[in-house]
Amino acid sequence: MALLCYDITDALDHMHQRGYLHCDLKSNNVLVAQNKGFLIDFGKVCEISRPKAKRYKEVYKHIAPEVLKGFPVTPASDIYSLGRVLKAVAKKINSTILSQLGNAATDLKPKQRPTLLKILTTLNAQNIHKN
Repeated sequence: MALLCYDITDALDHMHQRGYLHCDLKSNNVLVAQNKGFLIDFGKVCEISRPKAKRYKEVYKHIAPEVLKGFPVTPASDIYSLGRVLKAVAKKINSTILSQLGNAATDLKPKQRPTLLKILTTLNAQNIHKN
């Protein structure tokens, strides 16, 4: 399960490095197959250089608070959504490190959230990575 977190963080980093935001990362948009995690549902993807802003009528727990308030999506808002997934996995497998990463990634201040590189580095340091 922890390796799944590495896989989806790596996939999200891959998207960001190519100039795209997922904009709808949540547990339902993660596919697990052959012990690997994959991001799915790219229907809300947008370019980092052309971010979307949208007003939400409902509160969605996987959407960053700033986005719910009408601010444009950013890499930090994707990281917030990733953090929600990390926290869910941490709870399921009782992982302190994933819980800590999830808490940091869901900081209410977008600039305080760790980068994807920082998350990947931390997972690597904990030996949670691809072989």
